[in-house]
Amino acid sequence: MTPRSCWWSWLPSAAAACLFATCQNTRPAAEHTATSLAADPGAVLYHRHCAVCHGADGAGDTLVASLLVPRPTAFANGLFKLVGSRTGMPGERELVAMLQRGMPGSTMMAFDWLPEADLVALAQHVRTLAVRGRATAIASTAAAVGRPLTPAAAQQEAERQLQPGPAIEVSLDAPADAATLAAGEALFTRHCANCHGQDGRGLPGAHEWPTDGTWLWPRDFTTGVLRGAPTVAELGKRIAAGMPGAHMPPTTLADAELRALAVYTAAMIPETARSQHVQWRRTLRVGRLPALPADDDTFGFANLEA
Repeated sequence: MTPRSCWWSWLPSAAAACLFATCQNTRPAAEHTATSLAADPGAVLYHRHCAVCHGADGAGDTLVASLLVPRPTAFANGLFKLVGSRTGMPGERELVAMLQRGMPGSTMMAFDWLPEADLVALAQHVRTLAVRGRATAIASTAAAVGRPLTPAAAQQEAERQLQPGPAIEVSLDAPADAATLAAGEALFTRHCANCHGQDGRGLPGAHEWPTDGTWLWPRDFTTGVLRGAPTVAELGKRIAAGMPGAHMPPTTLADAELRALAVYTAAMIPETARSQHVQWRRTLRVGRLPALPADDDTFGFANLEA
C-alpha cells in the first residue's frame, strides 16, 4: 500500500478519534475557567477547541496526536506550516485565516463558524504559546552553554525571533502565457522536483521517509489537496517563505522567477480539484433508538425512529 493510499485509508477513523476526544474534553475544559483562564478568552477557547490535539501548552504531545498523520502542529516549537513573511512567522490575520479554512489533508477542521472576535482571540493565544515555548527553549540553551538568562530576557528574545516580518507580495496579474510557464517549469525542475516529482505528484520514494507523523510527504499537486489556498499569490508566499512546520525550505528567487514558479505550480492543479482546498460543514441526521440496546441484536434498522 502506498503512503498516499494508506494515509487516506485510516484518516476517517483518526478523525473520529479526535472528535470523540474533543467531545470528552469539552466539559473539563469548560470547568477549567478559573483564575488562569478567566482573564484570557483566547485561552478558554483554546482549551475548549484545540488543547485535545495540540496540548494545553501547545507541545502537541497529546494522546490523540499519536493517532494522527500528520501530527498536530506543536505551537510551542514556534514552527508553522503557512507563513507569509521571510521571518517564518505568520501574522495574526494569517492565523485567523488558517482557523477559518482548516487544514485540508489533515484532521484539523475549519472553525469558520466561530465569531471573528473568537478567532482573533484564539490566534493571539496560539502566538502566546509559541512565544512561551520559544522562551523556554532559549533559556534552556543559554543555561546549557553557561550564559543563563532571566525569564524576562528569554521572553524578550523569543518575542523578537517570532515577530512577523514584512509580508511577501506576489503579483496577482502574473501571466500564464507560454513563456512564463516554460520559465516556471525550469525553476520547478531545479528547485522543487527533487521532492514533489517532475510531474508534481510527489516523491516516489516517500514510503522510505519517517512515518512517526513528524514529517509530511511532499504534496501531490494533482490531487488538489493543499494545506493553503491554490492561488498564485498564496503559492508564491509558500515558495518564498517555505513551510517551517513541514520541512519545506524557503527560496531566494527574484520577483519574476517567483511569479513564474507560482504560475507553473498553480497550473499543475486541476481545475476540477479546486473544491478540495476548502472544508465545509454538513448536518448528519441519524436515527433515534427507543432505548439503549442490551446487545448488538436487540434492535434492527427497522426499529429506528426518524
